Amino acid sequence: MTRRYMWLKTFVALILVFVFVSTLRKIGPKVALWYGWWDEYPDTVSNFYTALSQTKNVVLSTRWRERMLEVSHINVTQAANMGLNLSQTLHSYTWSELDLVNFPEFAFLPNFKNPCWRESYIPPVTCYTGNKPDIPSRHPTRSKLSLRCLPYFLIIGQPKCGTTDIYRRLNSHPDVTSPKMKESFWMERIRFRPKCSSINTYLDFLQQSANTIDRVFKNDTAGQVYHHVITGDGSVDMMWDNTFWPLLPGNEGCREPCVTNADMVHHLNPKASIIISLRNPIDRLYSDYLYESRWLHYQISRENFHQEVKQEIQEFNTCLLTNSVRACTYNGSHENAYSSKVRLRLGIYSVHVADWLRVFPRHQVHVIKFEDYIQDIENHMKSLFRFLDLRDLTKSEMTLILELEPNNIRNVNAQHVGEMLLDTRQMLTDFYSRYNKELTELLNNRKYLWEK
Repeated sequence: MTRRYMWLKTFVALILVFVFVSTLRKIGPKVALWYGWWDEYPDTVSNFYTALSQTKNVVLSTRWRERMLEVSHINVTQAANMGLNLSQTLHSYTWSELDLVNFPEFAFLPNFKNPCWRESYIPPVTCYTGNKPDIPSRHPTRSKLSLRCLPYFLIIGQPKCGTTDIYRRLNSHPDVTSPKMKESFWMERIRFRPKCSSINTYLDFLQQSANTIDRVFKNDTAGQVYHHVITGDGSVDMMWDNTFWPLLPGNEGCREPCVTNADMVHHLNPKASIIISLRNPIDRLYSDYLYESRWLHYQISRENFHQEVKQEIQEFNTCLLTNSVRACTYNGSHENAYSSKVRLRLGIYSVHVADWLRVFPRHQVHVIKFEDYIQDIENHMKSLFRFLDLRDLTKSEMTLILELEPNNIRNVNAQHVGEMLLDTRQMLTDFYSRYNKELTELLNNRKYLWEK
C-alpha cells in the first residue's frame, strides 16, 4: 500500500510540475514584461520596439506599453502616428543618429576588397544580447588605429526562401568570413534601441569579421599587400522591414516611404552586392506560418491558416481603397509583420525589389529563385561566387560545401498539418497574380510567375 501511495504521489507531483512549467512558458514572459523585469521583448516576437507596432498587443496593460515606450524612445505623438493607443502621461523622447542618408561617406582603403577603413579606437557598445563585442585589432605600425568594415554583400530577403542555407554555404568559401550571427537586424531594428542607433553599433557587430580581414592578405601582381577576404550581413528582413519609416528623417509629410533601408544601405556603400532569394509567395507564406508558430505559440491548422489568409486579404484590399499598393505594403497598421500569423505583404515582391533596384544598378543585385536553387545548388553557388568575384573552388572545396545538410527543414510538429487547403491556394493565387506579373516585368523573366 505504501509503495503504491508513494508511486501515486510521485505521479501527481510530475503532473503538477508539467502543468507549472507549461503555464510558466506561456504567461511567464508576459508577466515579466508587464512588471518591467525584462529590458527587451524576446527575439523573433521580436524586440520591444517591434511589439509597439502591434494593433493587437500581446500584452494589453498600460504599464507594459509604457515600459516599451520608455526603452524605445518613442513619444506620444509618434506613437499616435503609428496607430498606437497609449497613455498621454509618457515623457517625450528624442531619436538620434538615424539620418544615415546624410551620414559622411567613408573613404575605403584601396588594398582591401571588402569596404574597410581605419579609424581611432572606439570602445564597443553591447547591443546584442549574449554577444560580447569584439575588440578591434590594432594596426601594427599605427597602434591607435583600428580596422572597421561594412559588409561587402547583403542577403536582404526573403524569409523562408532558403537564405539560411545560401548564407551558410556562401560563408564556407575560404575567402569569406562571417560575423558571429547571420543577421544583425541593425538597419531595420536594433538601431531603434537606446544607445544602439550609432553606426558604431553595426561596426561592432562586424568587428570579428574586420579582425579576420585585417589578418589575412596576399601579394597582388605588383607585389603589394592585398586583403582579399570579404564579409556579409544575412539580415533577410532588411528588404521588407521598414516598419518605422514615418519616424525617419526624410519621410516627413510622406504618405508612403520616401526613404527606405535601400537608400541608407546605398549611401553607406554604393558598391554593395545585394542578394535576394525569392520563393513562390504562396508557399513562402505557408512555410512562414508554420515556422513562426514556434515563437508566437499559436495552434496551427489548415483551417486556421485559411481564415487568417482570408482576413489579411480583406484588410489589404480595404487599404487599397484609399492608398497605393506601395503604401499598403509598407503600412504596418493592417498587418503586423512581427506578430501576425500570416505575413501576407512580405510576398508582394515587386514593391520591395523595385525599391532596391531604384538605387542599386541591376548588375549589383543577384536574384535567386528558391525552387531552382534547391534543384541545382552547385551551379547556383558557382554563379553566386562569380557575382561576388570570388575565386573558383577546387573540386574538394566545392564537395565540402555541397555536403552541408539543408537548414530550416519543416519540423515534425508542422509536418502532420499537411499542405494548405486547395481553396486557400486558389485564394492566394488570385491575390498574388498581379504582383507576380509586376515582378516578372521588373526582372524581365517569366519564371517569377511561378506557373506550374
